[in-house]
Amino acid sequence: MGCNGQTASIIESGSMELGYGNMYLKALVSAAISYGVQAVILETHTNWVEDSPIKSLQLSAKFMNENTE
Repeated sequence: MGCNGQTASIIESGSMELGYGNMYLKALVSAAISYGVQAVILETHTNWVEDSPIKSLQLSAKFMNENTE
């Protein structure tokens, strides 16, 4: 399968959990809910907050819990 369209390199940055970056995720979450999305897959790497994957997951989960009701 080929890749069509423009691609860009991933910009390396520090830890960035859901809701703490520069994307307007509240609007994206709202749109996903309106289309019936039932699950979200969160992929993380090794740039966790305080080197803790649990802390990073908790922050992302907090954002999702506050913005999916």
